[in-house]
This record gives sequence, structure tokens and C-alpha cells, in this order.
Amino acid sequence: MKQLRKQIPATDSDFSEIIRNNNYYIDKSRYIPYFEESQRKFAVFLRPRRFGKSLFLSTLHYYYGIEHKNSFQELFGSYFIGDPKNTTTTANSYYILRFDFSGIYTQNKDTLQKDFTARVFAGISSFLDRYGLNSDKLAKDKIDSTSGHSSLESFFRLLSEDNFKGRIFILIDEYDHFTNELFSFDLEFFKDIVTRNGWVRKFYETIKIYVGAGYVSRFFATGVTPVTLDAMTSGFNITRNLTFQSELHEMMGFTEAEVLEMINGTFEEPESLNIDQIILDIRAWYNGSRFSDDGAQKLYNPQMMCYFLDSLKRTGKYPNPMADITVASDYAKISKIMDLLPGKISSEIIDEVLENESIREGLTLQFNFELNISKVDLVSLLFYNGLLTIESVRANTYTYIVPNYVIKQLYWAFFRSKLSQKLDFEYSNPVVTDLVAQMGEEGKIDLLIECVNNIFKKLSNRDLINYKEIDLKLLFVSVLSMSPEYILYSEFESDRKYTDLLVLRNSEYNLKYQYLFEFKFIKDETEDKFEKVKETGLKQLSEYIKTEKISSIDSLKAYLIIYSGKKQGRVFEVGATL
Repeated sequence: MKQLRKQIPATDSDFSEIIRNNNYYIDKSRYIPYFEESQRKFAVFLRPRRFGKSLFLSTLHYYYGIEHKNSFQELFGSYFIGDPKNTTTTANSYYILRFDFSGIYTQNKDTLQKDFTARVFAGISSFLDRYGLNSDKLAKDKIDSTSGHSSLESFFRLLSEDNFKGRIFILIDEYDHFTNELFSFDLEFFKDIVTRNGWVRKFYETIKIYVGAGYVSRFFATGVTPVTLDAMTSGFNITRNLTFQSELHEMMGFTEAEVLEMINGTFEEPESLNIDQIILDIRAWYNGSRFSDDGAQKLYNPQMMCYFLDSLKRTGKYPNPMADITVASDYAKISKIMDLLPGKISSEIIDEVLENESIREGLTLQFNFELNISKVDLVSLLFYNGLLTIESVRANTYTYIVPNYVIKQLYWAFFRSKLSQKLDFEYSNPVVTDLVAQMGEEGKIDLLIECVNNIFKKLSNRDLINYKEIDLKLLFVSVLSMSPEYILYSEFESDRKYTDLLVLRNSEYNLKYQYLFEFKFIKDETEDKFEKVKETGLKQLSEYIKTEKISSIDSLKAYLIIYSGKKQGRVFEVGATL
């Protein structure tokens, strides 16, 4: 009898729905015992968006909530925490008070506090309904709804008057979602609500009061950045930030072994798949997130992997586009973060990331709003948002790298957007489609050079004063990265030599030709200088195509492309591999 395969979960973040709908669940319940220790009972944990935070919070709810005691075996019996040897004595022993602060509208200051208060009231109302605690003393209409902290205070006061004896576990999803939005476009208003006597801080001060009173026994909150931690820890200073605990590194996100388990557990005939090729492709596109210096394994974004595997299972093909649109739209986040500092400093950060795909800087653990926002703060925000990740650490200096190809595309889209605005130039999808078709099928780059020339000629003399070869390369990248048919490798290493740009076919598309480009830019051109630059470039290309990795690439065409302030797009081909 054929084994019934589980379904690949979509965006559902409700643990019970995943289990009861026969969706595949990558078992993260093994981390629950870690939170039983006293110093971890009041904790906050940060990860980028779509990294499994809401699902983990839901898992905690079903494990600790007293209302799910009779469903414990059904929900957890097949997983680590369901084994009697691993089940803790606190299972299903708490009343869960849960708040969700995602999706609060931040554009209107006048309604922001009202929306926050409504979320707090909704959490309290759900608590009363879930546990059947509505009574004459605990009626919802007796809850003060003028502010979040007053709602919470009146709720606990009424519990006290009703002689409530249970233990409460507070769960907060996306504790900082709305404050992160504010932080990026209205810093002063952000400070008003999270510092001093702000209403966000008062909310957490109220929680602390009722921890002391014995009503709140545990607390766990998830978020993305630490910009609001000051409000939480000042008002609720018993909270521990567990974000960088190496033991919890893989608590959210998928390891490669977990991805393989999901494939084997959901595909009807996993042995028929070219697993080796699939792993190579998903490593390039999705893998690479590391959130602590001693995090052993790089992690996949769960939503991106489910998006990819769902398409592969349903259609037998990779998704198009390879990046989920909800992630692909995140390049706007880069702009918001960069706008926090003057253009020169933010441009330097982006230039370094684009040029090296890495940057060295410190890490801001908690933001101090008595000081100005700094470069290290901005780089840290890129890290917390998943746009950079940790490669290594030495003496408090972090080497951050771009995690994967999806995130590289976000930076390229950001560069393309900024350049379009600056030059009043619109990138054309049909043009890119045609030039990629010419490259892939005919082995020619005439249309590519024509397209880049049309952008290049819009540069002013001032632009060209500090123009560099990396800027020229980024022009080509900005065009080629619009098409999914080629995958781009900047500074590809082969035998300790680093190529400018390697352009390889995406295995999902039927293209013949692949490309290696070397770029040169001559600021003050003379005939003698041009010949020397040309000679150097051709020699470099000749050496590259003899290296082990490059020489093994079939149908490779290699070009030296030279630009200057006077002339555009002079192209020289070096012997191709066929």
C-alpha cells in the first residue's frame, strides 16, 4: 500500500491546522524544554519576516494552553515533545493571553494608538471567550479601552476581583511590527511613543506590575529588530533577548537536512527527482542565513522553501519567478533603512554591499535614541531584516554577506530603482527579454550593449568623475538581473582568480550560451592607455577561461567590454568553449 504523503504547508501559521490538515511539520518542538529554565521564562526572540515566528508562537500556545490538554496526543504525539520522556510538567498548564501587533496601520498618527489599543482589547476579549470567563465581574464592557495599558490594567484588576487563580503565559507576535514602520519614516514620533512616558512603554510596564503580582508567570515575544527593545526592557526589565543563543539558532528557519526530510515526506516519488541538482539550485537561491557567529548551519527561509517545493510538487517545475512576490517586494525596505542617514553615508554602505557582496561593521544589540543613528545601526538593521547575514566575527567586528541569490536580486532591484529615478530612465521588460533571447540562442550580445549604452549615455560628466568599473558592472547586472533565464555570479572565484561577471543559464530554461564578462572603464582615455587596458583585460580573460571551474563550463563565450567617458561599449571576444 502506497504511503500517504503529507502536504507542503502554505502560509498557514496555526499549528493545529497544519497537523490536522495533514501538512508537513518540521519539528521545532524540541526547543520547548529550553524555555523551562527560570531565566528564560520571560524572553524575546528576533528573526526576519516569514521565518516561522508566528508558527512557533502557535506551537507554544497549543503546548502550554490548558484548553488543548485533551488534544495533546493528537497534536504532539508524533513529535519530539510528545514523547513522554520529553514532555515537560508544565504542558497544558497555562492560560494563554495572546497579542498580535502585525498589520497595525502606521500612516495615520491619530489612529495609531487606537489601532494598538484595539489589538490589545482583541487579545483580552479572546482570552475571556476562550476560557469562558465572561461574568458580571469580568464582562468585556468593563474593560477600559482608552489605551493599551489601561485595557491591560483593568483586565488584571478585574481578574483579581474575580479571584482568578490561574497562571498566565503572555505571547506577543510581531511586538515591533508597527514601531519598525514608524522608525523608518517618523523617528521623532517613534521616540514619543516608545521612550519616556510613551504608551508603548507603559504597556510593558503594566505587564511587569502583574508579573510581580503573580498573575503573569511567563512571557514570550517575537519580532524583527531590537529598535523597540528599549521600550520593552525599560518597562519590563526582566525580559531576556535570546536572539543570539547558539542553542536556538535553528529554532526558526530550515536546515538543509530538514528540507530533504520535507521532500522525502511530501513528494510521491522523491527517488525520481534529481535531488543533487535541486539542492545545488536551492542553495544558490535560498540558503545562507546565519544569525550568530557560532551558528553552525546556514538556514533557508521557510516561506521561500515552501513556495519553491509547492511549485515543484504541483507542476514538476521550479516557480516563476523564483522569488516569492512577498519577498521580492522587500527591496523597498532597503530604501527605508537607508533613508535614516544622509545620502553620502547610506550610499557608501550600499556601494560596499553591491561591490563586495559583504561589509565589515559592528552590531547594534540595543538602540540608544539619545544618540544619533549611525552607520553601524543601519548595517545592523539590514542584518536584522535578513538583508545581510553573519559570515564571521572577530573582536566584535562582523563580516556580513548577502545571504543568497534572492536577496542579491533585492539589492539589484534597489539599485535599478534608484538609477531609474536619477536618470529618468525606464527599464523595459520586452527589451530585456529580446536581448536575453539573442544571448541565449544566438550567442550575441549586440542588444545587451545597445541597452546599456542607452543608460550610460544619460550619465552626466559629474557622474563620470568618480565612476568605477564596479559601477559599469552594476549597469550590466541591473539589466541582466531582470530576467530569470540567467543566474549572475559577481566575483566568481576559480583557482584564486576572481571574474567580474559570470552569467550562467538557469537550468529551468532552454538556453545554449553562457557568458564571462570582464569590464574596464577608462576615465581619461588616450590611445596608449586604451591599448594597455585592452591588453590587460584580454590577458585576464584568457587566464580565467583556463581555470578548472571556468574551463568546465560548456558553450561559454568570454568578452572584454571597455567603456570610457568618450566612447561606449567596445567589445572584444576571447576564445569560447563549445
